[in-house]
Amino acid sequence: MEEFGYNREAGFVWLIQKKKKDHVFKKIKRAVSYAPEVTAFVEKYKLKKMTGVKTKELLHWLSVVELYLTNDGDESNTSNDVFYVYFDLAIATNESIF
Repeated sequence: MEEFGYNREAGFVWLIQKKKKDHVFKKIKRAVSYAPEVTAFVEKYKLKKMTGVKTKELLHWLSVVELYLTNDGDESNTSNDVFYVYFDLAIATNESIF
C-alpha cells in the first residue's frame, strides 16, 4: 500500500497501491480484484460509490459499487449479512467470510 486517506467531512476514503491485488475468500470461494486505486464513500454500515473493486460471478467480472451490512440495531448481533451491489444486482453473503 502506498497511500491511504480518509476525508471525515465528506466520508471519502481512498487506497493507492503499486499494482492490482487479487484475493480469494476461501470460505465462499469468491475471487475479488482490487485496482491500483480504490475509492468509496463511507456511511454507518455502508460503503457507497465504490470504484476499483471487482468480483467474479460465474464467468464475468462485475464492478462492486456498494457494500453494506444489515443491522437490526443490536450491536451484539454478529449474524448480519453482507450485501454487494453491482449496478442493480444485489448479492448477499454472511459476514463470517471476513
